[in-house]
Amino acid sequence: MPKRALEFFLNKHLYCDEYQELFEEHLAESLQKDPEYRTDEDLTEDAAQSLAHRYVQDEPDAVDAVHRILDDADFDNALGGARLVKAKELAHDYMRRKPGAIEVVDKVLAREGSSIDAFMVRAMTNIMDNIDRIDRLAAIAETRRNATLREIHRRRVALGQALRQQVQEVEGEFEVIETTPAVTSVA
Repeated sequence: MPKRALEFFLNKHLYCDEYQELFEEHLAESLQKDPEYRTDEDLTEDAAQSLAHRYVQDEPDAVDAVHRILDDADFDNALGGARLVKAKELAHDYMRRKPGAIEVVDKVLAREGSSIDAFMVRAMTNIMDNIDRIDRLAAIAETRRNATLREIHRRRVALGQALRQQVQEVEGEFEVIETTPAVTSVA
């Protein structure tokens, strides 16, 4: 199964309650960092965790405090980061056939009016399109390589004939002179 396709699907379709614990952790981390964006005093780790927990429980004063402390980008980063981590975790566990992950993934697919079989067909269709494109590019490259090899062979044959002809012409112009051995004097 294409794991990345499942991660992408889950990242788009998970409800907040399905990754609430991770969101709470990411929100607490966001509340503690980037003091330049906040108007409140620095939060301790426990205070940030408590505020994040109360936010997730939808307490109005906590919701107001979080939105006063964090700007929209930081809040979206906490929310998106938690959803992405949960989607990756679920996809990984689904591939390992863990029962809890299978149950959640099947629930999300059913909620979106799909099944794992329909999801697989769509994912495999995308993969097959990529494979088909790669196959066509490989065939084009192979055709070009074959044409290049034919051209090299054709030129090599012509070059070989020209070189043989030149060697024959040069051999006819020279006369072989035999050398006599030099006499060495004995002293």
